[in-house]
Order: sequence, then structure tokens, then C-alpha cells
Amino acid sequence: RLLWVDSMKGICAIIVLCSHIFVTLSTYDVYDGARTPILHNIWDGNFAVHIFILLSALLTCYGIDRHRENVVAYYKQIVLKRYFRLLLPVGVIVLLMFLFQKIGLFYAEEYGQKTNNGWLIGQYISFKELPGSIFAAPLGKCYKVLNVGWMLGYVFFSTFWVIILDLLCFGRSAKSRIVLLIICGFICLRTDFYYFNVVVAYTLYSFRDMGKISRWLIGLSCIVVFVASDFVKYTDMWSML
Repeated sequence: RLLWVDSMKGICAIIVLCSHIFVTLSTYDVYDGARTPILHNIWDGNFAVHIFILLSALLTCYGIDRHRENVVAYYKQIVLKRYFRLLLPVGVIVLLMFLFQKIGLFYAEEYGQKTNNGWLIGQYISFKELPGSIFAAPLGKCYKVLNVGWMLGYVFFSTFWVIILDLLCFGRSAKSRIVLLIICGFICLRTDFYYFNVVVAYTLYSFRDMGKISRWLIGLSCIVVFVASDFVKYTDMWSML
């Protein structure tokens, strides 16, 4: 583990939490009424999710690099480890949320319509659907119970992206790596911007031999994303932008 990366992930998690509290308790919408240029990213949960995915991918790269002697077996290990590390805590949360919803603890129609949260307006799943929601939670399929669970799928599947990038790029020359990373980055930009963060993370780690400048590049990347989010129109496909 890298303590400084874990610390930054913790900060991102706090920003996401504050963002949801802000939306629920205030009379503003995070993306409209409270979208102050550039500074809005301080409380913008979507921006924090992007940085969280980038940092998680960096840790995965770090783990893979430390197990080069038996890397194929480690690929399998990190996928299973990531699944169960997400399943145990989130599964318990989904179960508790389901029970709380059934007794009407979270019913709040006004906030539900405002934040597009079905579980606040009584749109609950059945007992038959509960096991699937629990075991599919690491895949991001628990959003009917836990609305914010969609991001878990990105955290989990970003592991596969790191493995794919490593299989493609490791051992190749710098020029070949750059070409392959550009192609993968373009694919992510055309499909799902969240995974573009994984490509950025692998690129930073792949060229980490530049010494201390590597950490500066990570910080610079966060700053660029922080500022650039205000220059591209917000869309459903690129949720941050």
C-alpha cells in the first residue's frame, strides 16, 4: 500500500459524501445552482470519483509491478481480491439499506424526485432481487438499493483495464507504449470517460522512472482534470464533463 495514495482516496471519498449530503439537504443542484466555475470541483462528487479511480488504478499498477515473477497468477488474485473486498462491506450496507427501506425509514418524496433516487420515493426491490443486488454489488448493480453503488462497477472493472494495459505495454519500448496508450485512451474517450482515468494512471506509472517528477505529474494530472471539467459541456456519457 502507498499511504499518500490512500490518504488522497480518503479525501475523495469525503468529497463524494459531502456532495450527496449537500444535494439532499440544500435547495441547490450540484451541477446547476451550485456549479461555480472551477471551484465547484471542491464539492463535486463526480470529479472526486474520477480521481479515486485514477488513484485506485495506480495502486493496482504498483501491486502488479511487485509481483512480476508470477504476474499471471497475480492478475487472477487481484480480480478476486477486489471483488471480495468490495462485496463484504457493500453487501452488508445493501442488506441494511434494503431493510431500512422496507420499514420506510428513508422515504422522502421531495428529495427523491429532486435527486432522482427511486429508493427515496418507495421504488424498492423485492426479496427475490436482494441476493442478486448483494452479489452483483461489486459490479455496480446494486443501485436500485444503494443509488451510489454504480461507481463500484468502475472501481472493479478498472482492474481489468489495468491488466489489459499491462499485457499490451509491459516490456515494450517507450514509443510503442505511447502509441498503445494513445489508442486505448481514445477508445475510452469514445466509450466511457471514467476508464480514461485508468489509462492516465497506467501512463504515469509506466513512466515513473523519471524520479520525483512522477509524483508531480500525478498532481498536475489532477489539476488539469480539475480545471478542464469546466471547459467541456456536461453530458450523460461523460458524467464529469
